[in-house]
Amino acid sequence: MEHMRMDDASRPTWNIGAVARQTGLPDKVVRHWSDVGVVASVGRTSGGYRRYDTAGVARLQLARTLRDLGMGLGESRAALDRKEGLAEVAAAHVEALEAQVRRLRTHQAVLRTVTRRTTQESLALLTHTTHMHPDERRKLVHDFLTESIGDIDVPHFRGGLLAARGAGPRSWPPCRP
Repeated sequence: MEHMRMDDASRPTWNIGAVARQTGLPDKVVRHWSDVGVVASVGRTSGGYRRYDTAGVARLQLARTLRDLGMGLGESRAALDRKEGLAEVAAAHVEALEAQVRRLRTHQAVLRTVTRRTTQESLALLTHTTHMHPDERRKLVHDFLTESIGDIDVPHFRGGLLAARGAGPRSWPPCRP
């Protein structure tokens, strides 16, 4: 492997350029993540260049994967440092992604409705419904489904429809900073 050297303990080490190629990260990112403690270099050359060992390369690859999954650098570092278990960090991130998916589905439904040739009255109703308190909106949907289902006597059909109504967003509109 290019730019590989052995350290005093006969372990292979690499310079930033070689590490960047192995991990797919830009040199500047490797340097920055080293500066902020995501990964530590195992030493420096006589010219002051950082060297990284196999464990450092593996840590950078995992950090990159976590970042590619959308985790913040702080979350990634906490998981790597085991301040928080990787499973706990991943579970929290899954919850955040699920909330984001619910918001995106709501946005998608609103935009689909707007793309249809709607009347001003329909748009006003859509706006009102979108800004309702989530509990009020759930009740509206429940009442609509209950009324629409009527006397249909198919046991799992009624239950399935009423259960599916809970798949919408938990909070709308989304919080804005």
